Amino acid sequence: MTDKYRVIYTGLDSGIEQEVAITRLATKLGLPENKAAAFFAKKPLFAPADKEKAMKQVKLFASMGIQAKLQTSGATNDSSSAQRDERLFEALDYITSSLIRLEERLEEIEQRLGQTPAIEHSVDDEEDWEDDGFLDDLDIDPQPKKRSPIVLYSLVSGVAILVILLALTLIYPDIMNF
Repeated sequence: MTDKYRVIYTGLDSGIEQEVAITRLATKLGLPENKAAAFFAKKPLFAPADKEKAMKQVKLFASMGIQAKLQTSGATNDSSSAQRDERLFEALDYITSSLIRLEERLEEIEQRLGQTPAIEHSVDDEEDWEDDGFLDDLDIDPQPKKRSPIVLYSLVSGVAILVILLALTLIYPDIMNF
Protein backbone atom coordinates (compact mmCIF):
# COMPACT_ATOMS: atom_id res chain seq x y z
CA MET A 1 0.00 0.00 0.00
CA THR A 2 1.38 3.38 -0.98
CA ASP A 3 1.54 6.32 1.39
CA LYS A 4 -1.08 9.00 1.03
CA TYR A 5 -0.19 12.66 1.27
CA ARG A 6 -2.23 15.73 2.09
CA VAL A 7 -1.38 19.25 0.90
CA ILE A 8 -1.16 21.76 3.77
CA TYR A 9 -0.89 25.56 3.53
CA THR A 10 2.40 27.01 4.80
CA GLY A 11 2.45 30.62 3.60
CA LEU A 12 2.21 33.12 0.74
CA ASP A 13 4.85 34.39 -1.65
CA SER A 14 6.05 37.90 -0.93
CA GLY A 15 3.86 40.65 -2.32
CA ILE A 16 0.66 38.58 -2.36
CA GLU A 17 -2.16 39.38 0.02
CA GLN A 18 -4.32 36.65 1.48
CA GLU A 19 -7.57 38.07 0.01
CA VAL A 20 -6.04 38.04 -3.47
CA ALA A 21 -4.79 34.49 -2.97
CA ILE A 22 -8.22 33.35 -1.75
CA THR A 23 -9.88 34.90 -4.80
CA ARG A 24 -7.36 33.31 -7.16
CA LEU A 25 -7.74 29.91 -5.56
CA ALA A 26 -11.54 30.06 -5.59
CA THR A 27 -11.58 31.16 -9.24
CA LYS A 28 -9.01 28.63 -10.40
CA LEU A 29 -10.66 25.64 -8.70
CA GLY A 30 -14.28 26.82 -8.96
CA LEU A 31 -14.77 26.77 -5.19
CA PRO A 32 -16.74 29.07 -2.94
CA GLU A 33 -14.48 31.61 -1.28
CA ASN A 34 -15.24 30.29 2.22
CA LYS A 35 -13.86 26.86 1.23
CA ALA A 36 -10.74 28.50 -0.18
CA ALA A 37 -10.38 30.57 3.01
CA ALA A 38 -10.59 27.36 5.08
CA PHE A 39 -7.44 26.14 3.30
CA PHE A 40 -5.59 29.16 4.65
CA ALA A 41 -6.77 28.16 8.15
CA LYS A 42 -4.69 24.94 7.80
CA LYS A 43 -7.70 22.83 6.81
CA PRO A 44 -7.09 20.37 3.96
CA LEU A 45 -8.65 21.21 0.62
CA PHE A 46 -8.17 17.85 -1.11
CA ALA A 47 -8.42 14.22 -0.16
CA PRO A 48 -5.21 12.38 0.60
CA ALA A 49 -3.54 11.31 -2.63
CA ASP A 50 -0.44 9.55 -3.84
CA LYS A 51 2.79 11.55 -3.86
CA GLU A 52 2.73 12.38 -7.60
CA LYS A 53 -0.77 13.83 -7.49
CA ALA A 54 -0.05 15.72 -4.28
CA MET A 55 3.08 17.22 -5.87
CA LYS A 56 0.95 18.43 -8.81
CA GLN A 57 -1.37 20.09 -6.32
CA VAL A 58 1.58 21.80 -4.63
CA LYS A 59 2.76 22.95 -8.08
CA LEU A 60 -0.72 24.37 -8.79
CA PHE A 61 -0.66 26.30 -5.52
CA ALA A 62 2.86 27.55 -6.25
CA SER A 63 1.67 28.91 -9.62
CA MET A 64 -0.85 31.04 -7.70
CA GLY A 65 1.74 32.31 -5.19
CA ILE A 66 0.63 29.99 -2.37
CA GLN A 67 3.26 27.97 -0.53
CA ALA A 68 2.19 24.49 0.50
CA LYS A 69 3.83 21.32 1.76
CA LEU A 70 3.07 17.62 1.80
CA GLN A 71 2.01 15.89 4.97
CA THR A 72 1.41 12.18 5.34
CA SER A 73 -2.21 11.51 6.15
CA GLY A 74 -3.05 9.87 9.48
CA ALA A 75 -5.73 7.38 10.36
CA THR A 76 -9.21 8.21 9.14
CA ASN A 77 -12.32 8.59 11.30
CA ASP A 78 -15.18 6.19 10.48
CA SER A 79 -17.97 8.67 11.16
CA SER A 80 -20.39 9.58 8.38
CA SER A 81 -19.22 13.20 8.25
CA ALA A 82 -15.63 12.04 7.79
CA GLN A 83 -16.74 9.77 4.94
CA ARG A 84 -18.69 12.62 3.36
CA ASP A 85 -15.69 14.91 3.69
CA GLU A 86 -13.50 12.22 2.16
CA ARG A 87 -15.82 11.92 -0.85
CA LEU A 88 -15.83 15.68 -1.18
CA PHE A 89 -12.04 15.76 -1.04
CA GLU A 90 -11.86 13.03 -3.68
CA ALA A 91 -14.18 15.03 -5.94
CA LEU A 92 -12.11 18.17 -5.46
CA ASP A 93 -8.98 16.14 -6.07
CA TYR A 94 -10.44 14.83 -9.33
CA ILE A 95 -11.40 18.35 -10.39
CA THR A 96 -7.94 19.64 -9.56
CA SER A 97 -6.19 16.90 -11.46
CA SER A 98 -8.53 17.50 -14.40
CA LEU A 99 -7.71 21.21 -14.32
CA ILE A 100 -4.01 20.42 -14.27
CA ARG A 101 -4.39 18.10 -17.27
CA LEU A 102 -6.40 20.76 -19.10
CA GLU A 103 -3.73 23.36 -18.42
CA GLU A 104 -1.07 21.01 -19.73
CA ARG A 105 -3.11 20.38 -22.89
CA LEU A 106 -3.68 24.11 -23.36
CA GLU A 107 0.04 24.73 -23.07
CA GLU A 108 0.67 22.06 -25.73
CA ILE A 109 -1.93 23.61 -28.03
CA GLU A 110 -0.49 27.10 -27.51
CA GLN A 111 2.95 25.78 -28.40
CA ARG A 112 1.59 24.14 -31.56
CA LEU A 113 -0.27 27.29 -32.55
CA GLY A 114 2.90 29.29 -32.07
CA GLN A 115 4.67 27.00 -34.55
CA THR A 116 2.03 27.10 -37.30
CA PRO A 117 1.32 30.23 -39.33
CA ALA A 118 -2.00 31.94 -38.72
CA ILE A 119 -4.68 31.32 -41.35
CA GLU A 120 -6.31 34.43 -42.74
CA HIS A 121 -9.92 34.29 -43.85
CA SER A 122 -11.21 36.37 -46.67
CA VAL A 123 -14.64 37.95 -46.85
CA ASP A 124 -15.69 35.37 -49.46
CA ASP A 125 -15.00 32.53 -47.00
CA GLU A 126 -17.26 34.10 -44.41
CA GLU A 127 -20.16 34.51 -46.83
CA ASP A 128 -20.14 30.85 -47.90
CA TRP A 129 -22.12 29.82 -44.87
CA GLU A 130 -25.05 31.90 -46.08
CA ASP A 131 -25.54 29.62 -49.08
CA ASP A 132 -29.07 28.17 -49.15
CA GLY A 133 -27.65 24.71 -49.89
CA PHE A 134 -27.06 24.24 -46.17
CA LEU A 135 -30.74 24.78 -45.48
CA ASP A 136 -31.88 22.08 -47.90
CA ASP A 137 -31.13 19.32 -45.40
CA LEU A 138 -33.15 20.90 -42.60
CA ASP A 139 -36.69 19.85 -41.81
CA ILE A 140 -38.49 23.15 -42.22
CA ASP A 141 -42.27 23.38 -42.09
CA PRO A 142 -43.77 24.31 -45.45
CA GLN A 143 -45.24 27.76 -45.98
CA PRO A 144 -48.94 27.96 -45.05
CA LYS A 145 -51.32 27.87 -47.99
CA LYS A 146 -52.50 31.24 -49.19
CA ARG A 147 -56.19 31.95 -48.80
CA SER A 148 -58.33 32.65 -51.73
CA PRO A 149 -58.74 36.38 -52.49
CA ILE A 150 -62.52 35.79 -52.78
CA VAL A 151 -62.75 35.00 -49.06
CA LEU A 152 -60.71 38.10 -48.24
CA TYR A 153 -62.83 40.36 -50.46
CA SER A 154 -66.08 39.01 -49.03
CA LEU A 155 -64.85 39.62 -45.46
CA VAL A 156 -63.76 43.17 -46.27
CA SER A 157 -67.05 43.95 -48.03
CA GLY A 158 -69.06 42.51 -45.10
CA VAL A 159 -67.15 44.68 -42.63
CA ALA A 160 -67.61 47.73 -44.88
CA ILE A 161 -71.40 47.16 -45.04
CA LEU A 162 -71.59 46.82 -41.25
CA VAL A 163 -69.59 50.04 -40.78
CA ILE A 164 -71.93 51.89 -43.18
CA LEU A 165 -75.00 50.59 -41.34
CA LEU A 166 -73.51 51.65 -38.01
CA ALA A 167 -72.74 55.12 -39.36
CA LEU A 168 -76.30 55.48 -40.69
CA THR A 169 -77.83 54.44 -37.36
CA LEU A 170 -75.67 56.97 -35.56
CA ILE A 171 -76.52 59.76 -38.00
CA TYR A 172 -80.22 58.94 -38.42
CA PRO A 173 -81.39 57.14 -35.27
CA ASP A 174 -85.03 57.28 -36.41
CA ILE A 175 -84.41 54.98 -39.41
CA MET A 176 -84.05 51.87 -37.28
CA ASN A 177 -87.17 52.43 -35.15
CA PHE A 178 -89.80 49.97 -36.33
